[in-house]
Amino acid sequence: VGIVLLLTAVVPSSAPFLLTVAGGLAALAALLTAVRERLSPRLISRVILGAAGAALTVAAWYTGGPVSPSFRSYAVAIVGACWLMLAPRAAALATAVAVGLMAVVTYADTQHWLPSSLIVHTPWTLWLTTAASVSLLAVMLRLNVGRVDAALAAADLELSRSNEAHRLAAQSERRFAEVVATVPGVVYEFQIDDSGTLRFTFVSEGAR
Repeated sequence: VGIVLLLTAVVPSSAPFLLTVAGGLAALAALLTAVRERLSPRLISRVILGAAGAALTVAAWYTGGPVSPSFRSYAVAIVGACWLMLAPRAAALATAVAVGLMAVVTYADTQHWLPSSLIVHTPWTLWLTTAASVSLLAVMLRLNVGRVDAALAAADLELSRSNEAHRLAAQSERRFAEVVATVPGVVYEFQIDDSGTLRFTFVSEGAR
C-alpha cells in the first residue's frame, strides 16, 4: 500500500486508479488481519498469492499490457513466491495460470483491445513497481522461513521428548534390575499361552 501511495505522489495524474488499488490492498490486509487467528499460514499465503495474481492481471491490463512493469516484475515475483509457498503441483498450476493470463493480455494488446495506459511510467515508477515485486517476494520468503522454523522447532521438541522417554525407560529398567538382584530367592515371570504352552519369560540370577 505504501508503494502504491508513493506511485500516486510520483504520478498524480494516475491517482484515481492507484488509490483504488491501494484501497483494495488495504481492505485485503485488514481482512486477513481480522481472521488470521482462524486461518493457517498456508491458506493466508494462498489468499495473498491469489489476490496478487488478480491485481497483476488488472494492473497489466490498464497500465500498458506487455510493456507494463507489472507484466514482468510482478509476474516473476508471484511465480517465485508460488514455488516457495505451495506444493509442487499447485505451484506448477499457478505458473501455468500466470503464463496463460500473460498470453491473454498480450493477445488483447495485439488486437488493440487494451485501454490507454492509466499510468505514464517514469524511471521512478519503474523503480517503485520493481520494489513492490521484490517486497512481495520478501514477504513470501519470510512466511516460508517462519513455517520451516516452526516445523524444525516441533521436530526438536518431539526428539527431546523421545530422548527423555528413552532415558526414563532405561532408568526404570536399571532400578528393576537392582531390586531383583537384592531380593532373596528367585524372581520369575511365568506365562501360559493360548495353546497351553508353559514357559518362563524371566528368571532372576537367584535361580543359579
